[in-house]
Amino acid sequence: MTTAQQRLHHALDALDRAGTARPGPPVHGCEHCWTAEEFTLLAGPPALLPDRLLQSAAAKSADLWDDFPALYRRLTPVVLRKLTTGRSLVEGWVVATRLRTWADTATPTTDRHLADAADGWVYEGALAELRFGLHGELEVGAELTEWLFALPVERIGADRQQTLVYVNSLSTTTL
Repeated sequence: MTTAQQRLHHALDALDRAGTARPGPPVHGCEHCWTAEEFTLLAGPPALLPDRLLQSAAAKSADLWDDFPALYRRLTPVVLRKLTTGRSLVEGWVVATRLRTWADTATPTTDRHLADAADGWVYEGALAELRFGLHGELEVGAELTEWLFALPVERIGADRQQTLVYVNSLSTTTL
């Protein structure tokens, strides 16, 4: 007997054999959002798309594409395969790069970004279980919590850091 995930992968394999894995027609869309090179990549085999481009294309509005249905018919098997194998569509380095920039650049602006982000993460609920990604597939809570606690207190403020400690204690306390 096969599992639902195995059946899904068999169906995705059948879609690949039916032609969705081959290069498709030219892709056109918002030239502000993508370059000519990215349109060329999007018209190529979907399995060869860089994750960053796949995530960007999958997350954008349908009205940014000249032929939205054709593009999404080709991208859907790759997106589903990544989601069902636990591979994130969001590149962790994008988040890590922004956090590293904020941590390494002590200015009023970056401190404000840090504080706003920390407030948002606290508002989301249990910081330790926080997930990022198109569909919440990237578990970041533990790493993000550790990163926040490693920051100097003055970067996000003592009150905010105490709130983070409290929220973290709630999420790690077993009942």
